[in-house]
Amino acid sequence: MKTRILLLFLLFEGLVQGIQAQNPGKIYLMIQAGGNYAWEEHTTGISFPRMIASQETLSLCWDATPSSGIRLQGYFGQNHSGTPKNQLYKFSSTGCYVDYLWNLSYAAMLEKPEIQTASFRIIAGLGLESGHHFKPEIQGFKPENKTVPAARFGFLSEFMTSKRMGIVGEFNCTVLGNAFNGITVGGNGFDTRFELLVGTTYHF
Repeated sequence: MKTRILLLFLLFEGLVQGIQAQNPGKIYLMIQAGGNYAWEEHTTGISFPRMIASQETLSLCWDATPSSGIRLQGYFGQNHSGTPKNQLYKFSSTGCYVDYLWNLSYAAMLEKPEIQTASFRIIAGLGLESGHHFKPEIQGFKPENKTVPAARFGFLSEFMTSKRMGIVGEFNCTVLGNAFNGITVGGNGFDTRFELLVGTTYHF
């Protein structure tokens, strides 16, 4: 088992180095943190500030072409939702996503250096996310842990502060399976989360 893991790591490392040799600066890490607001069944009776929760992401990105990129993301977040009696409850979630990043700045011929000093990208992605650690149990209401499919659409801006470092801001809307918040009764068949994130990138 250890030998297989080592071989996979070496294969991945060789792949990254090979891509870097042909496309320097096109592979990069992205770290983000921010807040989210959930729009789900039974949340309309809860005030807006109480529904805001925190989240963090860690991503490996690759600009496959000047206008198109891929992002592999690990998601870690807190979530707020409501019971059928509009009582607030909290839970954690983890997930993984594959996003397509379309560089609108390049496609619109706004800027075409080797590494752009600023870019605006459209995000479209799919993933899986799991809700867990539900708390507290309110009047016998007990949500269940579920892993659900998810889809997202949003916008990402990156501003390079040096040859390798950048600052990013992101807004997206994520649609999750209806069981994500532990409730499957009521609503419109899915749960929705709006996310606002800021962070940094490091280009290899």
